[in-house]
Amino acid sequence: MLSKRMLGLCATAMVAASMLLSACGSSSSNAGSGLTGTLTIWHDWAGAYLQAKQAIVQKYENLHPGVTIKLVNQTDDGKTTSAVNAGTGPDIVQDPVDHVGSLASTGVIVPIDQYESASDLSSTYTNTAAQSVQFNGHVYGIPEVTEVVTIMYNTKLISASQLPKTTDDMLTFEKSYSKAHPGSYGIVWDVNNVYVDAGFFYGYGATIMDGTGNITVASPAGVAADNYIAQYSSILPKDLNGQSATALFNEGKAAAIIDGPWAYTGYQTAMQSLGSSLGFATLPMVNSTSTPMKPFVGGKAFMLTKNAKNPQLAIDFMKFFTNESNQATMVASTGEIPSNAAAGQDPTVTSNAAISAFVAQVNAGGVPFPNTPYMATVWTPLGNALTAVWKGSETPQAAMSQAQTAIQSAVQQIKQQQGG
Repeated sequence: MLSKRMLGLCATAMVAASMLLSACGSSSSNAGSGLTGTLTIWHDWAGAYLQAKQAIVQKYENLHPGVTIKLVNQTDDGKTTSAVNAGTGPDIVQDPVDHVGSLASTGVIVPIDQYESASDLSSTYTNTAAQSVQFNGHVYGIPEVTEVVTIMYNTKLISASQLPKTTDDMLTFEKSYSKAHPGSYGIVWDVNNVYVDAGFFYGYGATIMDGTGNITVASPAGVAADNYIAQYSSILPKDLNGQSATALFNEGKAAAIIDGPWAYTGYQTAMQSLGSSLGFATLPMVNSTSTPMKPFVGGKAFMLTKNAKNPQLAIDFMKFFTNESNQATMVASTGEIPSNAAAGQDPTVTSNAAISAFVAQVNAGGVPFPNTPYMATVWTPLGNALTAVWKGSETPQAAMSQAQTAIQSAVQQIKQQQGG
């Protein structure tokens, strides 16, 4: 998307359109731009999601009669890599942003800096979305949608004023709610899930993984975060996980849950069956750091593969797909969270309590989901450490130290393989 200044230049310099094409590429809503060709896009859309995306694709094709776009549902990165390397893969792959690093490192996708700079990204998309498609100093994609966890609650069981504003409040609320409602719980979540717990770690000041392979979960900040989470093990069920947390909330046996946009439509249906409604609230501030919890902010993005035959057309389509108008219209149908910053302020979005709540969580602060290949080394060691502490078989200090050592060793192996 162009700045207002550049749009003005484009509008007043039509006689020099060919000279301005690279700068005005995102204004592809103007018919007759001369763009022609065929684009093949591999994606993960299905059902109502697919219908909303197809509407944008059709709109683009209508504006550009010389363009044909082929959509193929394909979510296997292994097949994507094989096909692209064989020269038979797509021009564009729509994929989770955490795959950016691995796809870039193996040469499956290529930088698009000449079409979209880091400054262009930051002027159009939310800060975390813009960062999520940058890797090793290059731009590798255009953000499609955003994902983040937040608090959802049963308005029949608690009011907005009862929701905790700090982590101390959250623990107090958990204890008091369970005491007042035996067999029920205050706030539940997938307690040993690294992705969901990330907000605690970053809020306390620890780093789960950065772009250079550093992790600090064994630091005082990381140990403090895990120690805080472990306090809930004496209040919440020992076998609590994502599935059981969802069941408790849907059955009215939990007042609130920490989860993401992929789950809220199911929760809305469950609340209706309970004669209630679904409320939303941002994650609390960490008392010891006076910093809000900082959850991972991930999402999906469009990426240009190395065998794209018409890169300029591909980038033009990506920008068109993610412009303010198309994003606002799309998320109203899909319930997704827009990556376009202006779309997040569109009346269509702000009037939707669910979508605007997730936008508010993104704006409250978060950490771009690590798109480095090093992130793959985190899941098992840190997940096992969280589980061990939750079950009481390890102390937070011992478990975090073991996890960090294992992760650092795995990161070093990757660096050696890469010759770094």
